[in-house]
Amino acid sequence: MVSLTYDESYTLLHHVLPGVFYPDTFETMPANHHPVNVWTVWCSTHLFGTSELAVRLPSLLAYLLYLVATAGITRQVPSKPLRVAAFLVLNAHPYLVDFFSLARGYAWAHAGMMLAWWALLEQLERGQVRRLWLPVAFSVLATYGSLVLVHFLLAVLAIQTVRFVTAPRHLRRASDLLLAWMLAIAGLAGLLPYVLGAMEGGAFGQGAAGFWRGCISSLAEHLLYDGPSVDDPLVVAVPLVVVLLVVLLATWPRGGRRRWSEGNLVVLTLPAIVLGSMAMQHLLLGTAWPMSRSALFLLPLVLVPLVVMLTGPGAGRWQGVMLLGLAFVFTGHLLANLNMSHTREWFASGEARKLFGLIVKDAPDLAPAGRVITVSSGQQCFGVSEYYRMRLGLEHLSFTERLPDQDFAPADYYLVESWGQELVDHA
Repeated sequence: MVSLTYDESYTLLHHVLPGVFYPDTFETMPANHHPVNVWTVWCSTHLFGTSELAVRLPSLLAYLLYLVATAGITRQVPSKPLRVAAFLVLNAHPYLVDFFSLARGYAWAHAGMMLAWWALLEQLERGQVRRLWLPVAFSVLATYGSLVLVHFLLAVLAIQTVRFVTAPRHLRRASDLLLAWMLAIAGLAGLLPYVLGAMEGGAFGQGAAGFWRGCISSLAEHLLYDGPSVDDPLVVAVPLVVVLLVVLLATWPRGGRRRWSEGNLVVLTLPAIVLGSMAMQHLLLGTAWPMSRSALFLLPLVLVPLVVMLTGPGAGRWQGVMLLGLAFVFTGHLLANLNMSHTREWFASGEARKLFGLIVKDAPDLAPAGRVITVSSGQQCFGVSEYYRMRLGLEHLSFTERLPDQDFAPADYYLVESWGQELVDHA
């Protein structure tokens, strides 16, 4: 199993084990307190201990919910091969899978988002305006996994409100809309102190300055995972946008069943509202655009409309071929990058547990019993050292952190990450 990452270790030691269920500081790694992640990991560690598996068990549960939701979304596809292809398009992304194997709030954010999509699409398919609150409830869950999903929550609430207002009187029930609004307001009220604290602490200034050259390019770079590097990551993102526009023009409903016309309109309007809300926040409040992992939700946000429009009524043979092609490319990319040694963003600490074990095994030959063994390491391995000292009983090891612009402190052992390779004498 991949070793615990710096962020997971920080969350466990500074939020979960002390029982800090709501963030109380916003200057030091504030984004590490994803409320639903802290709550579920607290439950898991109290039941099963503090092993890597126990810490990550809630994220695995979120992954199961994500898979169930994507299977539910693709269930309406009449052709079995296209159904499988649609499922793969929504799932076969190594960078996305990373966050379902880590104890981070992004797992619950993406699971809640996909559950909301599923519930909304089911209502559109049935022409139903009852239980309007269900997609909103799942969106609240997503927001408590990652605060940036508040834009998705607002978009879902707006869509459900419009659907209620435009529905025939005999099909709608005011209590459903009222409950949807109450859930949204309660969810937002619970996050308000966090938002105010994060704004005061400067957390909202962390991210990308631009949309294309920061938000999208950083996401595209990570989506490539360990594949071929490109000088400009936008060469990955732009084709996806072009594909979406081509599908939009080719499958825009002409006649057909009204609910599918409404469905196409909704799946395109919802992402537009999300992006518009993010742009307004950036322009009016000066907040940064999300980047890399915090922007990952944009992937399923775009892929769900793509799948719906490639498989819905009005889609022809070439749309099916396009879907099969995307599934083939995405699946090949996933299989080429699956591994049990590291994740994309925390590559350096992927085998930290193994490294610490080697030091423990080697140390008796280096120093007499009882002597403190010193270890100088890069930031990521240093970040997990406190957890593994507790977990593996490494009290006799003393760790010092080497920052990118510094030299290594004198030590018995050196753990050299990507930042610092130039300091190694290979002679």
